[in-house]
Amino acid sequence: MDTVLNVLYSEKITRNSPIIVIFGHAHFDHIYQGLVDRRIESVGKPVYICHTAAMEPLINADAEYLQAKLVDLPVPSFRADIGIFSKRKTDCNFSHILPGFQLFHNELSISDDICLKSEELIFPRGQSLVFWDVPGHSPDSMAITAGEFIHLGDIPFATNPGVAGIIGYDPVELARTVRKIRWILNNNQLSLLCTGHGNPLTREMIEKILPGIERDLKTTPDIGVFDRNRVNISMHHAMDLIDEAHRIIPVLAGRIMALSFYMEELEEYELAEKIAGIIQDEEIDKLLSSFNDFYAAFTSGSKKEIEVVLKTLQVLQKISSYLPLEDMNRYIDVTLIRRCEHLFSDFLSTIRGVMPSATIFSINPADLIHSISNNRTKLLISDEELLESGDNHKLFQKALLCRLSDYQCHKTAIFHITDPDNPICMYADEDRLSDFFNTIINYFETYDARNISIEIKPEMDEVFILINPDMDCHPLLPLSPSLIRTVGYAGGRVIKLPSRDEEGVILAFPRENLYSGPDQDQGNVI
Repeated sequence: MDTVLNVLYSEKITRNSPIIVIFGHAHFDHIYQGLVDRRIESVGKPVYICHTAAMEPLINADAEYLQAKLVDLPVPSFRADIGIFSKRKTDCNFSHILPGFQLFHNELSISDDICLKSEELIFPRGQSLVFWDVPGHSPDSMAITAGEFIHLGDIPFATNPGVAGIIGYDPVELARTVRKIRWILNNNQLSLLCTGHGNPLTREMIEKILPGIERDLKTTPDIGVFDRNRVNISMHHAMDLIDEAHRIIPVLAGRIMALSFYMEELEEYELAEKIAGIIQDEEIDKLLSSFNDFYAAFTSGSKKEIEVVLKTLQVLQKISSYLPLEDMNRYIDVTLIRRCEHLFSDFLSTIRGVMPSATIFSINPADLIHSISNNRTKLLISDEELLESGDNHKLFQKALLCRLSDYQCHKTAIFHITDPDNPICMYADEDRLSDFFNTIINYFETYDARNISIEIKPEMDEVFILINPDMDCHPLLPLSPSLIRTVGYAGGRVIKLPSRDEEGVILAFPRENLYSGPDQDQGNVI
């Protein structure tokens, strides 16, 4: 508002000169200063214009519609002077409010199923503004053109996490709006394209954004409502995943740097340098540090929960760009890789209000646990293969890296597995459950567990999995909340967590009951 006032003060404006203030859409982050800052009245005569769909929410100070409820921000009742796209033009005395101005309505059929509405406001000296009806982000969203300028509001971000799903979001209308904007761009000479946030965009940038919106609408059609409850849930999950990032990334960086060190010691300098450059750990440290500062500002009261949620999303997206997981696959075990991938994807799902993606199938838990036990001691490359690769330098480098990676992941704990007498199956996401098993066992090993017993106990409708370290294991830090969530995403639930009295973990998963029982009909598949 200070910038706007400075511009107005520099112009020769009388107190009776109309100053047109347009609410492109009535969300608090765009209009709040216009609602509460009255300094503009000392410069000229403000005339407030909005879409007619926003008139009533503004009058009623509807904090949900205005999105102010997301940040616990009170809003005053406000009556705009002119409602664009009003069905009844007699709703306001237009000629009295803006003497000498004219407003013309137009409707154009741009396809069999899309009608593009516009209203042109013509100034006394011939200049004009054109308002375009482009709902989807909100019912009152308008695009505005003035000469070669167009303002698109928040439409370019409408399917972004933390934006999609807000009150008023309509994916069907948004899909139509994308086609409307294409028509506007193709049928007008536009050189400056602005949005509700950030720097101006080029036509090429907008033309790349629009297909992305359409793709998002197809791939995530059932986004949950992003309201205060969703913000609170996302806030808790944000803290969990930042904590998870603090746990995982130092391990990844340490293993990569150790491999680089070993190769340098073996005088494989070029390969050592290549490996060291895989992970940009310093940049990631800066990101996590900046988030810690941001969170400190939140705890001091200068930031809102929604800002922390969106900051978390930004940080995780950047971390993801600094972690070339495909390049790390050869050097890091798959469990750590998947946990990194889930940092971003799980938080994205939380913001969108949908369950993080999982593939639930019927699995035999005994087979899965025995497989994990075998893989933890199995070498990726045998001694014979290592020796045989000696004649080919590149093959030898690859084999050596595999062997060094094996040593990094060398496990010391011995499994003691108690299977049920008869094979049983349960419903779970095998990859996520496997990641949980590997991580919980690493957790116990960190605290000197040398023997870990795993018991599978089938009950009527559930399968219980009991994981207990030996008596010498006394973890000091709790399991990460993100890891605990993994069980839910895998299709199960945590019955018991490690405690001071008993360090074990108990999980429960739905059992695949092929038969209802001896006294009931057979073949009742759940």
